[in-house]
Amino acid sequence: MVLAELIDGVHSLGQVANFKTNSQIPIEKVPFAINSQLKKSIRIKKAEEVEERFHSRYSVHSKKYRYIIHNSSTGTALYRELEYQFPIPLNVERMQKAAQYFVGEHDFASFKASRNQ
Repeated sequence: MVLAELIDGVHSLGQVANFKTNSQIPIEKVPFAINSQLKKSIRIKKAEEVEERFHSRYSVHSKKYRYIIHNSSTGTALYRELEYQFPIPLNVERMQKAAQYFVGEHDFASFKASRNQ
C-alpha cells in the first residue's frame, strides 16, 4: 500500500491518497513517476508505504481549513484561484468577534452524506 501526499491547486494542500500497487518502482521514485503523468496543477510531494488497513479518507485524525479574503479593489493575479477578492472595506473587529464562534472542536457529522445515497 502506498500513501502519496499531493498538492492540487485550489482544492487542497497536504491531501493524501492511497492505492495498492505491485510496481517495482522504488518508493522514493514514485512521486517522479506519477508527476510525469499528471497535469501541472497536481503534484505528488512524497510517497511512503503504509499498513494495508490505512485509508486516506477514513484514517484522518484532523483537518484544517483556511479561507483567504483579499480585501482590495484589484485582487491579485498570482493567488486569484486561492483567495476570494472582496473590494468593499471589511469591519475586522466584528469579523474577529464572529470568528470566536468557530473556535474549538465541532461535530460536523450531520453535514456528511448518508452511506445509503
